[in-house]
Amino acid sequence: MLYPSRRVILAGLAFSLFKGSPLRAQESASAHALVIGISYRGGRQGLQLANTRNDAALIESQFQRLRFQSVLRIDDPSAEVFQNSLNQFVARLKPHDVAIVYVASHGVQI
Repeated sequence: MLYPSRRVILAGLAFSLFKGSPLRAQESASAHALVIGISYRGGRQGLQLANTRNDAALIESQFQRLRFQSVLRIDDPSAEVFQNSLNQFVARLKPHDVAIVYVASHGVQI
């Protein structure tokens, strides 16, 4: 089940990818996503998160369903893998591309 806020985000993404939308105004624009699930497995008791990897897998599938040009998902990355993945993700972007970084972890929803 998707939470209401996720439905709104995914609906907005789907709408933005239709022909004629501002995001598709540039024919050379592509949509790319980096999806990260951090569950703190092997970490201190009480910090582990049971659903972050499932959340990341669900969001990854939705981006693929929306036909994003590329969707890269990593689970429980080390700090080095996280930084390298982010650097590689940014390096492949072109000026008018749409880029989304989704992190499922501890945090605050804005």
